[in-house]
Amino acid sequence: MSESDSEPKRKKAIDAIFLVALMAVAAIVGSANFIVIPHMPLITIPTTVPGVTLHILTRYETPSLYIFEDEFLGSDYAQQNQITDIVWRTASTYLWDEYLISGEVDLVWIPSPDQYNQVTTADLLEPLNSTRMLQALSRVNDTMGGVPVKGCNSEGQVVWCSSSFNSLELGLAVNHTFLDKHGLSVPDQLSDLADLSYGSTLPDNPSIAISKPYFSEVCIALYAAQMYGWSQAWRDLISIAGSARVYNCSEDASNAVAYGNSGLAFSCLVNGLQPQYESVSHDFIGIGMRPLVTPDIMGIPTHSTKKQLVEEFIDFILSDNGQSLFLHSDLGRLPLIRDAFDQPLGLQAQSSYEAFNRTVHGEGVLFDYDLFDEIYTAIKLHYESVLLDAHNELAICWAAIVAALQDSHINTSEAEYYTELMTTPVTISDPLNGSVQEFTLQYARDVSAIILSNFTYYVQFRERWMTAAIAQYNDVYGQIMMHVPH
Repeated sequence: MSESDSEPKRKKAIDAIFLVALMAVAAIVGSANFIVIPHMPLITIPTTVPGVTLHILTRYETPSLYIFEDEFLGSDYAQQNQITDIVWRTASTYLWDEYLISGEVDLVWIPSPDQYNQVTTADLLEPLNSTRMLQALSRVNDTMGGVPVKGCNSEGQVVWCSSSFNSLELGLAVNHTFLDKHGLSVPDQLSDLADLSYGSTLPDNPSIAISKPYFSEVCIALYAAQMYGWSQAWRDLISIAGSARVYNCSEDASNAVAYGNSGLAFSCLVNGLQPQYESVSHDFIGIGMRPLVTPDIMGIPTHSTKKQLVEEFIDFILSDNGQSLFLHSDLGRLPLIRDAFDQPLGLQAQSSYEAFNRTVHGEGVLFDYDLFDEIYTAIKLHYESVLLDAHNELAICWAAIVAALQDSHINTSEAEYYTELMTTPVTISDPLNGSVQEFTLQYARDVSAIILSNFTYYVQFRERWMTAAIAQYNDVYGQIMMHVPH
């Protein structure tokens, strides 16, 4: 549990220590020279400014919150009501209920939705139904991109409202010059990338750049499974890898596109901005994937003793000026209110404004952090085993299908048949019980925690998935080569 004080408070504490030190030095010097110092009354230096302090429980990084603290404490309302300080508190998840019940916290402010149930189902938040709150909430839509940004308690009363949200757009980095040079089209959907045409530049100039799976790649895999079905998503990902060159990291894959060595790579925009790991800017295109929307929670604990004062803080956060502060580079979230972009910070945030409009006017998806965390390890390992560890055999098999079709050794129907064979989800003997298992969503749920916690099983799963994939790619390659004259 940690507590952060404001800068003025720290300065006063330092000044007090400095004064005490001076007094001690003076006493020592005086004694050494036999100078009698008359008795002086005890001087008490206050370390806090008189007034009201608001206590806010949060999971935001505290330094970034000083932006809001400085702005709010400088407002007319804060000065008139002698609100002189904000103390930002953080705590482990299991302590949140205790904090909310204790009355020590005046506002709860969470930058992600993973604790919705904890703070709402137990009725630990005050209904936001005062005149002031109703006016503030009226400025905010009930949803952003189809995702709720207000929540109710068991009686249907609004008890929390988001203050901002994140919009993660999954898509592709694209080099149009490369695509035009090789006669390749710009894909509209992720599944378009699975077409054999993107293998036409093999082997010297792979049209796609992929890398070891990180956040974007795993998100895309999970999202594709939701859009196209689990099995079809993995079929598409295998075909895409067939047309690709593998790089060590996402930055290298992105740079390969920026420098024209490949035409396409997985990428994402976070609130309209390219990730910081992408050192070279590039064109970004969406591929039919709805934005992943992550709102936050802002609510008043039922046991707060300063409800009226903290309502003013919420009103400030939901004002045009308060909303624009989320566009500060230290926060980089999106506001809920369009008029925030008419404020000084908003006028400088064109990319964020475009992302805001795409999210508001589109249909977003509430990012399921629970599911993502639950199966992340299994998806990442399967991706590495089947697409990357076996990539040499995969690429050879895919190139053979492309070449056989181009040279008229097989027709389109036969090419589709061999593609289906090559991308069929592999099965393995489960290291846990020996049963034959395909990599389904449920199986990913069953084994992800085991893979993460037991290195022996991690190695066994990786080897078995890789071995099964290599055997399958080699088998299909052998069948294709029977059509090719020697």
